[in-house]
Amino acid sequence: RQRQMCIRDRLIAEDLHDAGISQVVVYGDEGIVDAIDYEKLNVILWKGMQEQQAIIESQKTLIDNLTQRVTTLEG
Repeated sequence: RQRQMCIRDRLIAEDLHDAGISQVVVYGDEGIVDAIDYEKLNVILWKGMQEQQAIIESQKTLIDNLTQRVTTLEG
């Protein structure tokens, strides 16, 4: 089971590397992708969630304003 976990983590680490998120990838001998630094990954994911939340809130405000304008026009 430990071996399967390592292979799966390595594949995910390769995906992160290919996506350009190499700062969370741990490289082994000769620069080969080896694992994921989950502490760093958590920080990046948290930052992304904060950015998405700001977009969601901005879009909600816009939708609310547009809904109010349509309601007024249809009045």
